[in-house]
Amino acid sequence: MLTDPLVLAEEIKDASRVLPLSMLWTLILNGTTGLIMLITYAFCVYDIDAVLKDQTGFPFISVFLHATQSVRATTAMTSLILVLQACSAISNVATTSRQLYAFARDGGIPFPSFFAKVTMASLSRGIRMRARSSIYHRTADHNYRIDR
Repeated sequence: MLTDPLVLAEEIKDASRVLPLSMLWTLILNGTTGLIMLITYAFCVYDIDAVLKDQTGFPFISVFLHATQSVRATTAMTSLILVLQACSAISNVATTSRQLYAFARDGGIPFPSFFAKVTMASLSRGIRMRARSSIYHRTADHNYRIDR
């Protein structure tokens, strides 16, 4: 995310110049790479109607399979996307929690005393809530597959 460099800004020499440049170059390089990947993917789509009606429920898997003609390559590419998605989710949660804590500490959000306080009890409660949520989603997903 674009806010991740802000955490390290205190340790950079000449941060007022270097940090905006690094954020700009990050945006340019990632945008260019994303555009190249989007154009490549668009050329690999063989039949839009067939892709959208694929049995997996994930059209990109169908496009990968058609482009590579290999289940192993499709599995590898899909696994890579899943790993990148998980890493991105962790980064998003970390950035959001840091920003929420900083705003709460400075009194910039409603109920700042609630959000600015981190205790072992609140930490373990959050972990338990996440575990319950994960179990619920796995169960709901499993039931969805069985009912289909």
